[in-house]
Amino acid sequence: DSSGSRGVSKITSMGELEAAVQYAMEFSPSKKVIVEEFIEGIELGALTFSVDGKMVYCFVHNDKVLKIVPVGHSFPSILPIERVERVQNECKKAITSLGIKNGPCYVDLIIDTNGIPFVIEVGARLAATKLPEIINLYSGIDLVALTVQLASGQKVECSPVTRSEAVAVEMINFDHDGIIKKIGDLSLLIQKYQPTDFELYLSEKQSIARLKSGRDHYGYVIFTGKSAAEAEKKCTQFLHELKKEILFQPLSMESI
Repeated sequence: DSSGSRGVSKITSMGELEAAVQYAMEFSPSKKVIVEEFIEGIELGALTFSVDGKMVYCFVHNDKVLKIVPVGHSFPSILPIERVERVQNECKKAITSLGIKNGPCYVDLIIDTNGIPFVIEVGARLAATKLPEIINLYSGIDLVALTVQLASGQKVECSPVTRSEAVAVEMINFDHDGIIKKIGDLSLLIQKYQPTDFELYLSEKQSIARLKSGRDHYGYVIFTGKSAAEAEKKCTQFLHELKKEILFQPLSMESI
């Protein structure tokens, strides 16, 4: 009942269970935890939008995951069309069974080694990590505007998807704890790569935390490309060079 994968951990033996339960408890408002089977496969997600009980849109995206935390998304899906349709059907079944008739819904899934999609989590909300923004770039559909219109009682006009532009976003995160000492001049980096969108939420003397959950992000970068893989590669290259411009002081030898 938290968010951003906070408190989630994977165990491989019963001896690790108690520590995992206590860790999860730290982030649980209800002080309850869920133990789930771990499914090997490809992690992906979908953002849906429904009107009057009909799922009008279901945008299936690729996920980039680090330490079981999603840090990036891209379109179009790398799955074959028949698997995309199967995922969309599972999403429709999930939101219907939950009685979600109007508005956005974010669905986390894993496709196992046999190609079977498993619904992991459903949230009746728009997604974070700039997913609505890249859906707009990918398809021309503004789910934020549609959600506001629906919530305010306006008539919602859901246009058909008429375009498909490859796009990717990756959040900025770190693998260490520390304090920012200096941020270099980023103008040449931005001029070199020309990202579609970029924000850095950092300043000198600011403390940073290594990636542990979906909240440990310090900005993002978005690129378009000829394919999802190309857009993802641009994000990775840009962030690799960006981190060279950020001088930090580690908090401990362990974090080094």
